[in-house]
Amino acid sequence: YNGEYFQQHEGTAMGNSLSPYLVNLFMKVKDKFEYFPRVWFRYVDDILAVFDTKAIGLDNFVAKLNNRFPTIKFTYEMEHNEQLQFLDVLVIRNSENMKETATLRYIPNDSHHPFQHKIASFNFLIHRLLNFPLSKERFEHEKNLN
Repeated sequence: YNGEYFQQHEGTAMGNSLSPYLVNLFMKVKDKFEYFPRVWFRYVDDILAVFDTKAIGLDNFVAKLNNRFPTIKFTYEMEHNEQLQFLDVLVIRNSENMKETATLRYIPNDSHHPFQHKIASFNFLIHRLLNFPLSKERFEHEKNLN
């Protein structure tokens, strides 16, 4: 790069078609910790995690990751103004946890749409209720949406 040569001492060769699969196997660290983030999304070596910092300090968690894998350097970025860039997506945190364009309109049961279309929004809302990290108050609020 810019007239300099670099030598890779560890890991698979960059550009090797097998490298992403080996990275995926190596980066599956989730099951090895007593405490883990509420949300953990990983794409190869980029991770988006949501922590309850009262349960464990973020610096402590990153230090444990770095101690477990000394050849990998884990770093982190904090959100600014309730926003965080992850890959090519801007993640925005708000109190509603629902896009402003959400209408909460459903296909009426007596319409002539296929059954799968009628229950799709119901299935989505159940999935959202069970899988999204919500506070107890927000969980109850969303459970009672009409």
